[in-house]
Amino acid sequence: RELINDGVWRNLPYYNGNEKRHLFINGQERFHAHLLLRDVPLQLTIGPRDRSVSSHQIVVPYLNDQASFQPSVLESRGEGWWVDRPRRYSLTYFYQSQNKRMTGHSPRRYRTYFVEEVQRSWKDAPSLGGLPYVIRNMRGLDLPSVGSGRDFFAKMYGESVFCPVLPGDSPSQKRFFDAMMMGCIPVVL
Repeated sequence: RELINDGVWRNLPYYNGNEKRHLFINGQERFHAHLLLRDVPLQLTIGPRDRSVSSHQIVVPYLNDQASFQPSVLESRGEGWWVDRPRRYSLTYFYQSQNKRMTGHSPRRYRTYFVEEVQRSWKDAPSLGGLPYVIRNMRGLDLPSVGSGRDFFAKMYGESVFCPVLPGDSPSQKRFFDAMMMGCIPVVL
């Protein structure tokens, strides 16, 4: 910690005396950041915005390097792609179950509540609004590689009207941005 204070902060000629006017880029969520970057006055982070911190945070979406998420591809999609194209599914939701370390207060418990409620309430309804829905545990999926897995989820989101976004391991969810960029309406629960 002292090495960074002495070796970095003190050697920045425009930093000393102007600490509150500097923007720090934090490529991780606050709790994963280096101790010296956790409480800087202004930071750009992938989220979530931590209300318990006195610093100001600018939250940006997670990076997605898939071709279908790039600005040039998004810009080339006409209004019909976003509004009028036919969808195969009313709702798509993929999840991972809680593991043994996730007890009591884990945000993943809401996944369990959601799936249990769907099973209880929709057991006799194979579809919603005339379209089938997909709710699957990712553990049962057979995806050959990471790249094809990402393509699979993007395709499924793109073929769905609604995509539930439940709390995950951290309050921010990449799924929210992925669903939205594929034209699926994210439903934050």
